[in-house]
Amino acid sequence: MYNTVIDKKASTLGEVIVTLFEHCNLACSFCSQNHNSFKGVESIPEKYFAIKSVYEDLRSQNKEQFSFHFMGGEILSDQISNQILNKIEDLILRCQQSFENSEFLITSNMVWSNRDRVKQILDRLNIKLAVSYDPAGRFNTKQFEQFMGNVEYFKEYITTVNIILTAPNIYKFLSDEITGFDYLYEHFNVYFDYYTPEKNASINCPTDIELLNIFKYLSINYPKVAPINKYLSGETKKNLTCQRTKVISADGEIGHCNLLVGGNYRALSHDSRDKMEAKWIEGFNCLMCDHFSRCGLGCFQENHILPEKSTMEHCWIKDYWEWLDGTYS
Repeated sequence: MYNTVIDKKASTLGEVIVTLFEHCNLACSFCSQNHNSFKGVESIPEKYFAIKSVYEDLRSQNKEQFSFHFMGGEILSDQISNQILNKIEDLILRCQQSFENSEFLITSNMVWSNRDRVKQILDRLNIKLAVSYDPAGRFNTKQFEQFMGNVEYFKEYITTVNIILTAPNIYKFLSDEITGFDYLYEHFNVYFDYYTPEKNASINCPTDIELLNIFKYLSINYPKVAPINKYLSGETKKNLTCQRTKVISADGEIGHCNLLVGGNYRALSHDSRDKMEAKWIEGFNCLMCDHFSRCGLGCFQENHILPEKSTMEHCWIKDYWEWLDGTYS
C-alpha cells in the first residue's frame, strides 16, 4: 500500500551483508549469532551464487551502486586458519571481478594480534575495513587496548566505524563514559545504526525517548556522524535511514535484516517488509505529519517487533525535527 511512498525515499545504494560464518572471538551481548559455531565455513565458495543473485535482484530494482560487507563472526580473528582465509580471499576476488559499480568491505571488531597477516590480505584484495565498535557490551581492558592499537595501525584502511544504538550504548554516551570515541570521530566516518532484536532485547532495545535523547546529544556534540549529518543537512528528504539492507546468512539464506534477528523474536521477523513499513506509516500517521516530506523515518523492524518500546504518544522523530527547527533555525 505504501510501497510508492517509501520507494521515493529509498536510497539508490544497494547494501548487502554477507555473513560467511558465525564463529567469533568475542561474545557481544547484542549479537544473535552462535559464536562457537563454524556454520557456514564449509560453504564459503558457494556463497558467490547467493551474492550474484542478490546483485542481479538489486540491479532490477534500479540500484545504481552496491556495497558488499563481508563479515563473520570475526573473519580476521587469530583463531581462523589460513586455509579458511584463502577461501574468503578467493570469494571476494571473484566478486570484485564480477560485479560493477561495487564497493567491497570487510567488517571487523579489530580484536586480533596477527597484523602482518591482516595487512597482506587487505593489500592483496585492495579492500578496506568497516570497523564494528561497541563501547558497552564488548571489550575488557586488554581487548579495548588491542582494538585501539589496531585502529591506529590500520587507520588508512578504515572507511567507517559502525556503532549499534543499543540502550547500554546510549546510556554510555549520555553519561560521557565513552573512552576513545573522540579519536574515532576525528579520524573516521562514524555511523550509528539501529539495533536488531535478539534474545536480550528487553535490555538492549532502546525506548523511543532514549533514541530521541541520543539524537539530540549527537547533534550537539558529534554532528558529523551519520545519520545525524543527513538530518542536519536535509538529505533525509530523499534517503531513508533504513537502507533496506539485503542479508545473506551463514547458511546461505537470502533475506533482509530479519535474518539477523535472534531469540524468541525471530518468528515475528518473518512478517513482510511491506507490513512492517505500513505499521510505521499508519501507527505514527506519517502522511499527515508536517515533517514527512523531509523525514528519513526510523527502524521499521525494531518498531514492529518491540512496540512496547514506543512509550510516547507520537513518533519520537517528530519531536526531534521540532527540536532541530527550534535549535538550528
